Amino acid sequence: MTETHHPADEYKQRGSDALKKGNHHEAEALYTQALVLDPENHTIYSNRSLARLKLKNHEGALADANRCMHLDPVFVKSYFRKGAALEALGRLKDAAEAFKEGYDLDTTSSIMRKKYQQLSREYQRQAEENKENPEDNKLHKQWKEAKDSMKRAEKDFEKWKELADKGDMEACANVGTAYATGHGVEKNLPLAKVFWFQAAQDGIAHAQHNLGTNIGGDEGKKWLYAAAAQGNFEAHLSLADIFRLAGDNEEELVWAIKAADSHENLEAQTRAALCSFERGNMGLAAKYFLKACTKMNSSDPDFNVIQCTLGDLYSTGTGVEKDIAKAIDHFKHAAKAGHPEAIFKIHEVYCTEGQQVEAKKALAIIGKSALQTAQHYHLHASAYLLQAKQSEPVDLSHVRTAEMRWKNALNRGYTAAALHLAECATLKKQVGASNEFMRMYVDNSLRSSGRNLEKMLLVGEKYAASVLKTTKQKEYTKALIYCSVARDLVGLANAQIGDIVLDVEATEGGLDVVQEEEEAEMAKEKEEDDAADEEEDEDIEELQEQELEELN
Repeated sequence: MTETHHPADEYKQRGSDALKKGNHHEAEALYTQALVLDPENHTIYSNRSLARLKLKNHEGALADANRCMHLDPVFVKSYFRKGAALEALGRLKDAAEAFKEGYDLDTTSSIMRKKYQQLSREYQRQAEENKENPEDNKLHKQWKEAKDSMKRAEKDFEKWKELADKGDMEACANVGTAYATGHGVEKNLPLAKVFWFQAAQDGIAHAQHNLGTNIGGDEGKKWLYAAAAQGNFEAHLSLADIFRLAGDNEEELVWAIKAADSHENLEAQTRAALCSFERGNMGLAAKYFLKACTKMNSSDPDFNVIQCTLGDLYSTGTGVEKDIAKAIDHFKHAAKAGHPEAIFKIHEVYCTEGQQVEAKKALAIIGKSALQTAQHYHLHASAYLLQAKQSEPVDLSHVRTAEMRWKNALNRGYTAAALHLAECATLKKQVGASNEFMRMYVDNSLRSSGRNLEKMLLVGEKYAASVLKTTKQKEYTKALIYCSVARDLVGLANAQIGDIVLDVEATEGGLDVVQEEEEAEMAKEKEEDDAADEEEDEDIEELQEQELEELN
């Protein structure tokens, strides 16, 4: 049975690869793109939390860790992520508690135990030092505030408990939440459910929601429906979560839209937009993405991805009326917020719409941007080749620049660059080079998919020998056969190799002259490539941290 992969898996893997190479900004962007496709994947939140921690975005790292814990409360690594973020924020007591909770879930984790013990000792030591010299150290103030907060929580609990004993059901619901969260009292979930049940029976919506999410099953769903009927926002989203896990995307969308329409809330509108996008309803997706944008600023974690998505919709007229000005505006917002592909999308739109002056300005910006990873080189090359095709005849100087970028990408492990190099060679009428790159691409494709390359070669050669008369033409037809067995290459391969075969038929006896000219041109360009490589090639450091080895 063929194993199926979620569309987000590719972005997740690319994010992990970037993180291991120290490309933290790129990793964060890739993980964010993965979450657009799979917003309930707790492991992606865990990985993005680590990327943000590396970027010193400690608040963002903490938010992702908390979201991961919400999606899967028994996923131990989320407690480690939370503890690390809290430690970076200087909240040692909270960090120690996070590590302790993680250790309680997995008592075999020595690193959780050591971090808990270390931070507990450090917190106590600093607290004692602050007592001796409180005015010279902010930590004493933090310690005092924490202590005062605990006292206030204890008073809250005493007040709620007293009111609950007198029959106040709102207070009864609050007592349940206090027991569930440890607010002013030791955590006790069974007792929390008792108090929630009493309040839920009396119609307290947030008690119905809390009870429903904690008991689960059909009984839990019944309480969630009751809370949703009263307009409880969390109940709407919880029901959407339940139906998503059950694979009922239609019902998930229904409840996500109810949440968005009933509450002018950013989280609900983003959720409704993503659900609509996944279901292919681009009109609804655009509607809720636009609503969400009005509540966002560039510091919001999903801002640049949503802006880029809206740019795509407006540039193609998908779900909305085509509007190039609006598309460019959204792409510019995304680029300003740090989306790695936004400037390339701007350039592509200008080229597609024939706005050559603006396209050249965008290409100039691209040309100045940093080149580090294979993905960077690929994006740069794609932009230069697209620009080259805007001219008639094709601008070969841009084609050569694209070639150099793709060769760097190929050297960095991006095997699909061979396909693009074949296209460049075809545009320059370098028949042999085109076939060699095409063969390289197809060989890699067959090898990676586990196909029997040797058998393919034998079949291809037998077929070529039976229908052709000359050795030269045999090589070109063999390349065509290679391409035809690569699943994702058939259309482009036929077009490219078809042009090459026509060139061969037209030249007939002049093949040797073509080959000599081609070899001279390739020798010249090799010298240019070698010189360019010395300037552009950069070493990428490998991160050595232990946690990177355990990326999900």
